[in-house]
Amino acid sequence: MSIAKLQASLAQATNEVTFAAANLNFDFCLVKYEAPKEYQPIGKILSTSRKQDAEHGRSHVTARRLAALFEGVCPDTPNLIKAYGERVSEISKQATDRESKEYFTSLFGPYAGVDATSIWAAATSSDGIGTGAIHIHLLACVLAALFDAAEATSIWAELVEERRKAVTLSWERDERIPFSVAAAAAQQEIKRAQLAEWDSSARAWLQTADAVMRKQQTQLRLILKNIKLSIGSETTVYLGVVDAWKKTLKTMEWLVSGVPQEVQDGTAILGLAAWHIYPDISVFGSRNVDIYMKDPLVAPGGVLSLGCSPSATTPSSGVSWSLSLAQLNYYGQAVPRQGSFKTDDTRITFKELMLVTLGYRNLRSH
Repeated sequence: MSIAKLQASLAQATNEVTFAAANLNFDFCLVKYEAPKEYQPIGKILSTSRKQDAEHGRSHVTARRLAALFEGVCPDTPNLIKAYGERVSEISKQATDRESKEYFTSLFGPYAGVDATSIWAAATSSDGIGTGAIHIHLLACVLAALFDAAEATSIWAELVEERRKAVTLSWERDERIPFSVAAAAAQQEIKRAQLAEWDSSARAWLQTADAVMRKQQTQLRLILKNIKLSIGSETTVYLGVVDAWKKTLKTMEWLVSGVPQEVQDGTAILGLAAWHIYPDISVFGSRNVDIYMKDPLVAPGGVLSLGCSPSATTPSSGVSWSLSLAQLNYYGQAVPRQGSFKTDDTRITFKELMLVTLGYRNLRSH
C-alpha cells in the first residue's frame, strides 16, 4: 500500500470515528505541553527568538511530528529522562553564567546565548508519559556527535522514509497502530530543510555541552583512545539506527538507575559522549582499569564494564559506526559511511592532562 492509499484509508477511518478527527489537515504538531520540571530552567535561559521557535515554530513542529511518527519505537526511560533534564539545565546555567552579557541587549539579542532550542522543543512536545520527543532529541545528539551535518541529515531523511513505509505496511496488515502514528505517516513528508535545522540545533548544543563538561569529555576521550569498539553489524540505516538507539536508551536507563551494565560494543558509549552522563567505567583488556567519574546523576552501583578485546571489525581506536546512506546522494547507489567519536582529531595537551589528573580547581591555581 502506498502512502497515498494510507492517507485515503485513514481519512475514511477517521470519518467513521468523529468529525473532529476526520480532518487530516489538523496540525496536531502545534500542541504544546508543559515541560517536565527538570527541564524548566532552560525555558528561562533561552533567548526570545529561540524560545518562540521551540514552542510554536518549525523546531516545535519537527519535534512533534518526529515524536508522533516514532511513537512506540523506544522503551520508556523515566530515570534517564529525569537525569538528562537535570544535566542539560545544569549545563545551560553554567554556559550562560560564563558568557558575556554585552550581546543580550544588542541587535543580536534574540539570537544570543545558549542554543538549547531542540531540547526545549522536545520538552514542550512531550506529554510527560511517553517522553517520545526527548528520545528524538537524544538520537539527534548521537547522530550529530558521530556524523557530519550532511550525513546526519541523510540518516534522518532515510529514517523518516522507512518509518512511514513500516507504518503503511502495518496498516495494510490490519495491525493495531495509534491514530497519531498513522496520521504522522500519512501527512506530507518532513522536509529535508527541517531535518537539517533539527540536526543543526543538536550540533550547536553539543558544542556548548562539550565545553562546559570539558573535564569529563577529556577523560572519556582518553578512554576511547585505548579501546576498540564498533556499534553493531547492521549497516542498513533504519534497522541499524533504531537498534542502536533502543540499546543505548535501555543501557543508560539501567546505569542511571544504579544497575551495573556489561557491554561488548560501543552502544553505551553513545550515551556517555552525546548525553553527557558519566557512570563509573571498568575497562577489561590487556590491563584492567577502573575510572571513577563520580557523576551524582548516576545512582550508586551504575558501573559500565567494557570488554575491549580487539577484533578485525573494530576501529584502530575509539568507537565507530558504519552505515549505508541511501539519501546522501540524489542519484546512484547507497553510499557507505563510517562515523566515529573523534579521538585523534585533537591531541591531548599538557593543560588537558593536568585538567584530568588534578581537576579544574587545581588547574586554575597553576
